Amino acid sequence: MSLSTGTPRQPEKRARVDEYTAWHHTNMRPHASRVFIIEVLMARMTAQAPDPMKLEKALADLSKTLEKLEDMFLKRQAYLCGEDITLADLLAICELMQPLGGDRDILKERPKLVAWKTRVQSALNDSFEEGHKVLYRLRDKSRAKL
Repeated sequence: MSLSTGTPRQPEKRARVDEYTAWHHTNMRPHASRVFIIEVLMARMTAQAPDPMKLEKALADLSKTLEKLEDMFLKRQAYLCGEDITLADLLAICELMQPLGGDRDILKERPKLVAWKTRVQSALNDSFEEGHKVLYRLRDKSRAKL
């Protein structure tokens, strides 16, 4: 794997990353970001509570996507595209951390995804925490409002 890009050099492994990224853009990104948009961005911009029906639908769609993520990409391996961390894992973790900005841990009921997140977090060391500082601040503001 190339340390600078997180993409494997071997064609077969790179194809697996390409497969995930294609799936990511039509599944993970719209569903995870929708929860963030409804629960965090729109709520802050309008100073109103999220529409419960829209949020419920977005969470249901995201739940289905998380099931697919577990079944298709983490079925028998440590990371999304094999036994090494790749760009696919970085894309996914960024999306899955977004709802935390509204103090919603979407992984807490999913042990397989929690274990994967822990592996990603460990592989990234301090970069993981640094990269999510803004979300942690948003989460803390959400908690303060309660």
